[in-house]
Amino acid sequence: MKKHFLYLSLLTDLLIVCFAFTACGGDDGDDTGTGPTVNGKRIVSWTSVEVDDRWAGHETTGTLEYNSKGQIIQGSNNDYVITYVYENSKIIRTTNSSESITYNLSDGRIVSDSDGNTYEYDSNGYIKKMVIKGNGTYDFIWDYGNIAKIIKNNDRTTTFTYTTISTSLLPLYNYGDNFLYFDDILAMQGYYGKRCKNLPSSTTHNKGDNMYDYTITNGVVTKSILYYTSDHKMIYTYNWE
Repeated sequence: MKKHFLYLSLLTDLLIVCFAFTACGGDDGDDTGTGPTVNGKRIVSWTSVEVDDRWAGHETTGTLEYNSKGQIIQGSNNDYVITYVYENSKIIRTTNSSESITYNLSDGRIVSDSDGNTYEYDSNGYIKKMVIKGNGTYDFIWDYGNIAKIIKNNDRTTTFTYTTISTSLLPLYNYGDNFLYFDDILAMQGYYGKRCKNLPSSTTHNKGDNMYDYTITNGVVTKSILYYTSDHKMIYTYNWE
């Protein structure tokens, strides 16, 4: 797993629940390049706890920082810190462990990166394909504004079902290991195209099924649970300001 940025390394911790493409403002997810807000509030911190019948659970905490334009400029996950610099045609991400990657932009979307990965979009602004160096090709099948399937190398398929909850109420989430090559923080700002319309309720893939549950308080999601099995789950709580 590549530092789950899918912020999930920062973040999946964060959420698992990466990807992907959460709405930053309106449900259509067209406002590329700013951190997601709901009623003037943003997620500024979170905690995640892994619970299994074999152990008590490991807790992780994280924070997000924004600039005056609303862009996310830094995220932290315990002692791991990622910093973002935004330029006209690229975004540079560095970490406190001396990692660095540059994302190249076209029409406000990431089309390639310095790791040799490429990303393609359809005429409606949805991602349709990503080619990951050394890992293969991922094709995206969309249905009514949500990802219905992701097919890896024309072989492994992940399918999704959805709630009626808008992604704008929880801008940080992912869809499991299909998105390990996305940066969640950039995805939630629209840099990988339009986001899904709704939050997922389940995913089905070669490792089994995952289920999701959400708690809404004062118009935003303040808690989510990812169930790997009935005895193994990740519990996330979110602080909005």
